[in-house]
Amino acid sequence: MEHRRARRVSARISALIRRRGVPVAYCATRDISLEGAQLNCGGMGFEARTPLEVDFHMEGASVSHHVRMSAVVMHADDGRVGLLFTARSQEVLARLEQLVQEAQQQEADVAYAGGDTAAEGCYSIFL
Repeated sequence: MEHRRARRVSARISALIRRRGVPVAYCATRDISLEGAQLNCGGMGFEARTPLEVDFHMEGASVSHHVRMSAVVMHADDGRVGLLFTARSQEVLARLEQLVQEAQQQEADVAYAGGDTAAEGCYSIFL
């Protein structure tokens, strides 16, 4: 049963995952909405209810977009991590909405040009 209120869109956006403020992985989204995202982040071993921060970054046609979201892991399986965003400030949500719209446009432009929109792999970060 589907419980989402916001429509997720297929988009590849770079994501840096932080746990307790420490960067732990660099990956990309599979899909994203104003409520959450699904990341291609295999082998990280995140458990449900793990609190994380995610820095989303994308270079747009006219501007660079960056948004940091607080999130909680809803599920992690098959090399994917499903997140529910916990940040609800209007300013952060407005920036996330701009990022999602720019990602949708870039995906449409790449698809129109016959390009590949396959998501990049996940890179663990260990110091």
